[in-house]
Amino acid sequence: MHVDILCPDRISGRDVELFSNNNEFVSDANWNNPGLTTGSMHARHGMGAAEAVLKEHQMFNSSTGLLRLLASLVWYSGAVVLAFKSSKLLIEAHSINPGLLWIWLAVLSGLLIGFIKAKYLFTRLCIKNLKRIDSLKQPKLWQFYRIPFFFFLLAMIILGSFISQLAHGNYSMLITMAIIEVSLATALLGSSHCFWQQH
Repeated sequence: MHVDILCPDRISGRDVELFSNNNEFVSDANWNNPGLTTGSMHARHGMGAAEAVLKEHQMFNSSTGLLRLLASLVWYSGAVVLAFKSSKLLIEAHSINPGLLWIWLAVLSGLLIGFIKAKYLFTRLCIKNLKRIDSLKQPKLWQFYRIPFFFFLLAMIILGSFISQLAHGNYSMLITMAIIEVSLATALLGSSHCFWQQH
C-alpha cells in the first residue's frame, strides 16, 4: 500500500490522507490500526470470489425449452443407434443363414414388441420426464434427465456392446439380440411424439 503524507507537521489532530491502489481514503484511526484496512481488503476479495462463482454458476442456467430439446436429441439418438446396430446383427445373421424367414420374423417381432413398449412404458416415462423438466424453477443445463439415468444409459451401452460381441457367429443369439434392439428402437421412436406435445 502506497502512502503519501501531504504535510508532516499537521499529522496530529487531523486525518492522515492515505491513498491506496483503489484511491480509498482511510482516517488516522485506521492508520493506527492497519488490521481494519486489511480486513476490508479481504472482505472485498471474498466478495469478488463469490461474484466469480455466481457468474460461473449462472453460465449453466438454461430454459425448459432447451432441456426438452436436449432430451429429445438423446431419445432420437438412441433410436438411431439401436436401429443401426440391429441392422448389422441381421446382416450378419443372414450371412450365416441366407434364409429370410427368421430375419423377417425378427423384424416383425421387434416392431410388435416395440409398439407395445412405446404405448405402455416408454410414453409414460417420456411424459414423466417432461413434466419434471417443466416443474424446474431454475433449470440447469444438465437436468434434461436425472443423474441416475445417465449411469443407467452408460451401463446399458456397455452391456449391449458386450452381448453383441458374444453374439458374433451365433445365429440364434444374433436373431435374439436383433429382436431386442429393434423393439427398443421402435419403442423410442414410437414414444417420441411426446416431445412435440404440450402436457
